[in-house]
Amino acid sequence: MEKLEVAIKRIGIDTKPEIIEKLRTFGDFIEKYNKVQNLTSNKSWDEIRDNLFIRSLSIYKILGRLNLTNLKIIDVGTGSGIPGLLIKILNPETNMCLLDSNKKKVEFLKIVVSELKINGIELVHSRSEKLGKNSVYREEFDIVVSRGVAKLNQLAELTIPFCKLQGLVICLKGNNIDQELKISQYASNILGAEKLDVIPVDYDENELSDSLVVWEKTKLTPPKFPRRDGIPKKTPLTKNI
Repeated sequence: MEKLEVAIKRIGIDTKPEIIEKLRTFGDFIEKYNKVQNLTSNKSWDEIRDNLFIRSLSIYKILGRLNLTNLKIIDVGTGSGIPGLLIKILNPETNMCLLDSNKKKVEFLKIVVSELKINGIELVHSRSEKLGKNSVYREEFDIVVSRGVAKLNQLAELTIPFCKLQGLVICLKGNNIDQELKISQYASNILGAEKLDVIPVDYDENELSDSLVVWEKTKLTPPKFPRRDGIPKKTPLTKNI
């Protein structure tokens, strides 16, 4: 756990024993359940620590500049709970919603949340396209986070509708995204996020590098978005639509 503790301290968080213990237990659950269901491609504790936990700390570093106590955050496509549950463990005062379309993954998260006795967290089994149309969730969150496994023009449609005006959408991507950024600009603009920041991330603990794509919501998302289930992936928003 020393490597993880060092990474947490590096972003300015006090590594209280109870936080480290919860993170270790969380990692153990991912490793254990991964043997019987496909939660993540990261199988060993070292991979979970380096590729899930430490890389997701870059998102928390941005959030750490904000007063998270009264902010509402949603993790879209949370999978094994990354980065949403990690953020919640590091700052229990956040109001966190974890969303995933895979029922088994949501059931896994229920077990983890119960075991860790975490309060103030909502687990939702639904597709982003459907929930993004629901008035209870649409444009209700100050922060939307996602570990971006999809292309940015797809992610824009799956994440931006959840974000409030002046809120932020933060997507963790790899470091070779120049072409993705160009293609995604049209999508993010028509969905309401005209302001864009791209923050390069390097890790002292490994040789990996990432990019944080940060959209600021500047206008309301048109009512027709997101489109119905599967369409953002099958037909991503481009200039010829």
